[in-house]
Amino acid sequence: MSSDGRLPTLAEAWQATALLLPVAVALAVPLSAVDLAYAVRAGQLMLAEGQVLRTDPFTFTAGGDPWLNQQWLAQIVFALIHEAGGWPGLVVLRAVLVGLTVALLLDTLRRAGLDRRLAAILTLGAFLLAAPALALRAQLLAVVLFSLTNWALTVGRRKPAVRWLLVPLAALWANVHGTFPLLLGTLAVAWLAELVPAVSAGRS
Repeated sequence: MSSDGRLPTLAEAWQATALLLPVAVALAVPLSAVDLAYAVRAGQLMLAEGQVLRTDPFTFTAGGDPWLNQQWLAQIVFALIHEAGGWPGLVVLRAVLVGLTVALLLDTLRRAGLDRRLAAILTLGAFLLAAPALALRAQLLAVVLFSLTNWALTVGRRKPAVRWLLVPLAALWANVHGTFPLLLGTLAVAWLAELVPAVSAGRS
């Protein structure tokens, strides 16, 4: 029931489901230690040493070899959350990241002109497709940053200043996961999407 005492509409129920169901699933599904334990330990080592790992301390076939640790920032985040709340804290972190992703996607679709019900259905569909890849790894932080990129570009159509958010986003993403070139690709697609109607209007 809403704050004014009325029952929620069907569209509002769809929207609430699109936001709450993914978070509930993220809280219910057990964490996988594959990659995560490695990332937590790497973050702990960096926090203890006060510097980014530059040699491989884990792989027995390459121990001590130079290592370009591009995901260092994600590893530190995981280590800090683990230190504060243990594995339950990491479960909550995953739920928060999944919740942010679906909320950003839903708001982006609404701002693009879709009604609540259709936006919610598409958001749920996107979650179902992406669910196998939403384990707590550095890539989940990248998924949030990708969603935030699309949101900023959509909002930026009416408020161009919002697009300056992409500058710190790019710097953050480059230190979280190797998928950061997706930001440039998304920018290119957005630029073409705005260029084509402008060129067509100029010819008419």
